[in-house]
Amino acid sequence: MTLSQTGNTITGSNANGTVFTLTVNNDGTYTYTQEQPFDHPDATDTGSDPDHDSDTINLDFGITATDGDGDSSTGTLTITVQDDGVEAFDDFNDFNVGSGATTGNVLDNDDPSN
Repeated sequence: MTLSQTGNTITGSNANGTVFTLTVNNDGTYTYTQEQPFDHPDATDTGSDPDHDSDTINLDFGITATDGDGDSSTGTLTITVQDDGVEAFDDFNDFNVGSGATTGNVLDNDDPSN
């Protein structure tokens, strides 16, 4: 990943384009936008337990705050990215050989939006 900074915005990019942007506003608020998924160390972790899953990635950004008369202080802004992998459930459907047909939807109880 390549990081670049323009003004108060840091952009993380790879060969496929922008991965994330972080903008820190003059009043100290910030906006983090993730455009692409990160590669996580363990694809089997769901990220549902941030204290125990290895699929939590902390992004640490050094920041400097300066007041109106030039006094400054440094710190770290940490953005925690949790893998929110797809949650899928086992499905089944009964089939009646006498009728020769069945209908169903194996996606109704799954959440592919993650």
